[in-house]
Amino acid sequence: MGYNNVYPGEHPQVPRIQPGQIVAALRTVSPVRCDCSSNLNPGGANVQVSSPSTTGVAIVSPGILYREPKIPAPERYDGHPGGCNGFLTQCSLVFELQSSSFHTDRTMIAYIISLLSGKALAWATAVPEADFTIEFRTLAAESGWDTEALVTAFFLDELAPWELEEDLESLTTMAIRINNRLREHVRQRLFDTTPVSRFPKYPKPLEPKLLPGATPPRGRLYFLSAPEAAVMDSYIRELLEPGFIRPSTSTAGAGFFFVEYLTIGLCSVSRPKGSYLISTLSSIFSRSSPAELNSMLVVVLLTDFDAQWRATTLGEITANFPSQLKADQLLVVHVPKQYYPPITGLKRNFNDKADRVTFRSKQNVDYSFLLQFCTGRSLLYLQLEDDVSCSHHFLSAIRRRVQQMEVPWATLEFSALGYIGKLYHSEHLPLLSRFLFLFYQEMPCDFLFSHFRVLLTQSEVIRFTPSLFQHTGSYSSFLGTFNKLKDDDYEDLYTNPAADVYSDIPVYMDHVPAMAWSPGTGTFFWGRSPSSGNHLTITFRHPVVVTTITVVTGSAEGRDRLASATVELGLHPVTEKTGSGTTCQEFYSVGDLQGGRMDMTDVHKKRFGHASSCLKIRVTAKQNDWVIIKKIRITTKED
Repeated sequence: MGYNNVYPGEHPQVPRIQPGQIVAALRTVSPVRCDCSSNLNPGGANVQVSSPSTTGVAIVSPGILYREPKIPAPERYDGHPGGCNGFLTQCSLVFELQSSSFHTDRTMIAYIISLLSGKALAWATAVPEADFTIEFRTLAAESGWDTEALVTAFFLDELAPWELEEDLESLTTMAIRINNRLREHVRQRLFDTTPVSRFPKYPKPLEPKLLPGATPPRGRLYFLSAPEAAVMDSYIRELLEPGFIRPSTSTAGAGFFFVEYLTIGLCSVSRPKGSYLISTLSSIFSRSSPAELNSMLVVVLLTDFDAQWRATTLGEITANFPSQLKADQLLVVHVPKQYYPPITGLKRNFNDKADRVTFRSKQNVDYSFLLQFCTGRSLLYLQLEDDVSCSHHFLSAIRRRVQQMEVPWATLEFSALGYIGKLYHSEHLPLLSRFLFLFYQEMPCDFLFSHFRVLLTQSEVIRFTPSLFQHTGSYSSFLGTFNKLKDDDYEDLYTNPAADVYSDIPVYMDHVPAMAWSPGTGTFFWGRSPSSGNHLTITFRHPVVVTTITVVTGSAEGRDRLASATVELGLHPVTEKTGSGTTCQEFYSVGDLQGGRMDMTDVHKKRFGHASSCLKIRVTAKQNDWVIIKKIRITTKED
């Protein structure tokens, strides 16, 4: 798929973008090693990319092709002593002038054997010979000696300690057998193949010593393909388990000198109503262990064309994450405006307004550049937005899910929202980058990503719950509009306190009330049509000061929501007269469910700063539909 066809034919006024411009743009993005030409070069054309010039733009020039001369093959060699030297000279000439065809010993040996006949061919197809017998045969062919003289010379040189055979072939076979036996004995003495569980003890610790004033290299030194990285990952795990190696805690640790397991990419732009970038990066780094951070690279593409905003944002990142920048766990990059295709005056698909078309089209190009830059930096690639919160140890959770996959996949989803938590193979990033660039003005990025998944023959969405990432931004990056999207399947470390849960709403099958309080997203309370006054009550084993309350009702399709209910906190636990459970003597209203849910923060800063013993969801109007309470979550603080 080439960039020459980026723009549809119905827009002749739009200039075509040449491959060199994309390569140049990506070369200016980063000073690090990045073979952009191999990924962006359409059709596999022979292109060479020079180092960036003083202007920051790479020079692209056609490669020069060299055609090797054709040389007639030497005549077949039958083993006659007089023809050996000439035959070997002709073969050497072929190898020298046609080096691209004979770049390994294997290809040269195969070529020589294909030209042998008679006795020479018999030598070549016999039992593999030792070096000294091959050398002796070569010298024998050049010497012109008769068989008796050769047998005597071979015996005196190599087999003096052994019983003499009658002819040269028998002597050669015996010598090879003796040589192989000696080699095997030496190998068994030096290399014991019995598995070991510990290293031998050394008289003193071994440690690398640096020259005075020298510093160790930082970051990964080599790049591996996806299959190579998978084998290396398996090998490292085998060595970690018995303790032969351990994860590095050094700030100069290079992840065993190879690329990371996961690259996390996100784009950030100036927002009309505040930025969430610093909090997003804080969440990524603070909720990952040192070992996880050592397998991770975060790349931030600053996509705004406002130089002042970029300088301010870069200063904030530098001030907040100096250690991550120094350890090459965080990269910040930017693509200049001149490398973008036209993003105004585009066709208005989906009847979007012109400013929205411009916004989403530029966003597609932003992602295209980001994906291309991240190619080859890790085994897997995870896309996030710049206004998310991460669950603790999300990388380990992703690794477990990937290892459990038994079918080929193109995209794995760890969030239900937007372009958050989407996982790709790094080897697919060049394809996805070109795909976004090709159709950048056609539709929003999440639509394009869905089409790309299908094109790679993954027809169904593979999404895992609980979600590992939550959307936290209250205002959109487009015009600063209010955005209340939340992922109902998001779960971080579970914090609900120990409690007893019961309800007087009739239960359907085994979906008991406690399942709404329990961790995980596969459990929920399902009850038949509730009436006014029905309730679900939670009695804490010990009084707690409630700080936040989240209640989510209804199915994923929006059915069976609790239409009318209020949430209350209670004091002074007592046993209910019916004996069904423990309740509280006094209850205070916290607020009503809106649209079947509640998300209330700072509960303790209002009138409920004292410790509570109960939480009740009380139905305030009869409804004919059944009710699903998916989850009830609270956070607490010490009284």
